[in-house]
Amino acid sequence: MPATFQGLGFLNSTDQLSKGFAVARDGSEAFGTSLSAPSTLEALSWTSGAGAAALGDLSTPVVESSAHGSAPGDVVVGVGTSPSCGYDAFLIDGTTAIVGLGRLPGDAHSAARDVTVVGSGASRRVVVVGRSWTKRGDRDAVVWEQTTSGVSITRLGHRPGFKDQSLAYGVSDDGLWAVGKSDTDQPRNSTEAVRWRRANLTAAWGQPRSLHPGGSTAVFGKALAISGDSTGYVIAGQMYDRVSDQFVAFLWDGTQTSPVMTPLTPSSTDHVRSRARDVVRTTGSIVIVGEYKLSTSSHDEAFIWDSSETTSQMRSLRDVLAAAGAPMGNWELRTAHSISSDGQVIVGTGVETPTSPLQGWIADLSAREADKRC
Repeated sequence: MPATFQGLGFLNSTDQLSKGFAVARDGSEAFGTSLSAPSTLEALSWTSGAGAAALGDLSTPVVESSAHGSAPGDVVVGVGTSPSCGYDAFLIDGTTAIVGLGRLPGDAHSAARDVTVVGSGASRRVVVVGRSWTKRGDRDAVVWEQTTSGVSITRLGHRPGFKDQSLAYGVSDDGLWAVGKSDTDQPRNSTEAVRWRRANLTAAWGQPRSLHPGGSTAVFGKALAISGDSTGYVIAGQMYDRVSDQFVAFLWDGTQTSPVMTPLTPSSTDHVRSRARDVVRTTGSIVIVGEYKLSTSSHDEAFIWDSSETTSQMRSLRDVLAAAGAPMGNWELRTAHSISSDGQVIVGTGVETPTSPLQGWIADLSAREADKRC
């Protein structure tokens, strides 16, 4: 069977625009945002049976919302417009209505980027990471936790001696690690890729630790995704590499004895930049998706990197899908944002033709993988 590919469509047939940001862990649903009315972006969900559907907003009427993360049990997080002004992180937990997660005291806005669910029944815990920020833009990485006792918010902190700015982008499957960045003024307006961790689900979060080892060629970066558990975490993102003098996608492999931020190998010498958006550790493989830019191209292109492949290079996702028989037409895949837990279903954003509006898309490589095993 060939691989499959299709656009997510739009919430409004007249004002067309949509973006794909997240995929359900089992690959059954995609999430993002779409214009639902002129100048109104609304959080979107997509399934093969129902197509694109609106998820709503924290305010009425909808002003602006988008879905950025998903976890088993129909759990979705993102950012919406608060009824009391500003933006607020939101949570949809199963069949419950969309609710705001709140902000740090004195802050004006918040946004959620990733979520995981640990345990079940009375011990069930929803762990959400993101940021909370002031009107003047001072940002703090935060974690929200929903239990049977309610929702709490905790400041994750920033690197000692660095500018008081940090963001959290990803949370591990077991809820014990979070990854993101901590800003610095040395050099000016730079960022450092960091991780936060705790010993167990009820323990306090530790201070952020840099992913940059001593003597690394990385100057600064940001950790955008994490996968795995205590048996081995893997982290991906973007860093500046002194050797190539480029911003490049990286992998930090915690299954190694001495993990370091390692640039992903490009498949072309025309490579000028790249960024890893998501990573998943599967049985016997690490799969990363994101986008890269070639000097010969006018736009970014979605890539896939698979440690089990012989070359272990970033490859054009469009080329991989086309070779596997997916109906690609004239699609240009601008970025791949999210990948399912088995490394097969990918969600991102592109254009159906060079003159078309941005549209989210979903691709399924599982048929291709089945053919490889035969």
